Amino acid sequence: MIWKVASLYIAAVIGAGFASGQEIIQFFQRFGRAGLIGLILATLALSILGGLILKKCYELKTSDYKALLFKVSGTEAAFLDLLYTTFLLAGLAIMLAGSKETIYTLFGIPGGQYITALAVVYLLVRGPEKILNASALLIPFLIGYILFIGRTMLVRNGLRIPQESINFGIPYSLLYPGFNLGFALAIFASIADLLPNKKTAFYGGIVGGLVLGGLIGLMLLTLWSGPAIALSSPVPMLFIAERISKSTGLVYGIVLWIAMYTTAVANGLAVATRLKPIVDLSWTTISIIVVFLACLVSRAGFVLLISFAYPLFGFVGIYLIYRLLRYDGKT
Repeated sequence: MIWKVASLYIAAVIGAGFASGQEIIQFFQRFGRAGLIGLILATLALSILGGLILKKCYELKTSDYKALLFKVSGTEAAFLDLLYTTFLLAGLAIMLAGSKETIYTLFGIPGGQYITALAVVYLLVRGPEKILNASALLIPFLIGYILFIGRTMLVRNGLRIPQESINFGIPYSLLYPGFNLGFALAIFASIADLLPNKKTAFYGGIVGGLVLGGLIGLMLLTLWSGPAIALSSPVPMLFIAERISKSTGLVYGIVLWIAMYTTAVANGLAVATRLKPIVDLSWTTISIIVVFLACLVSRAGFVLLISFAYPLFGFVGIYLIYRLLRYDGKT
């Protein structure tokens, strides 16, 4: 069960921005050697805070993120609830927009967001337990292929760590766990009643955060050691994979889609779980409506959505984490 919890945490984070390499460039690679310090800080935050947040959600017996927000935010809860729901819907839209580009690049098929949307609805209607099981099966494969690409590139080109260092990147890197844990917070709240005990909750977060930190580090080294032109690609890790071989690029493109899919499912679960208590509709109907709305938002485009949503939500996520961890359950 610890791995199931950790895998859902990983699935909530490894989405289009992560697996494409864009998040790694934005928060770590572009700051040179300072990115290594930022990586260490981000890994500690993702692991320790992930464990503490999951443990707190279990203790509070949350069933959705609205209940969690109202417990810890007081008079600000209604505004934060609306803001949080909007960002989660935007997160789902980003995954759909990214899947559109990935499917078209791989197979030349337009409308990839609609194909992914149907797949998301299919898994959502099967319930949270099925989502946990699906994540546990998919994530090891995803991790394995990222390891393969990283190892191949490092063996081929050797380890290259830049000499320049932009120290502003050290505090900036803390926005990374801020927005990722902010997104994951909704998932944690949704599965809290499925957790058997505090130990499973805490160590699920620890394991998930450590795995994420290791993957970030490997991708950071891969981007430094790969061809410089890859950094200008909208999907740098796929660019590098294609330089290894065409078949490697094809498989990584499929893996990238899987990352988008699992994250889309996680975000869709959180939004649908939030809406279920306030609308008189079946779970299937709610799931379809949520994914339909995300499809409409996704038409704004992958790059535009990710460039606005993630940095802003980093600050929101940090604030939410602060309020949650200082909450003593008495107010």
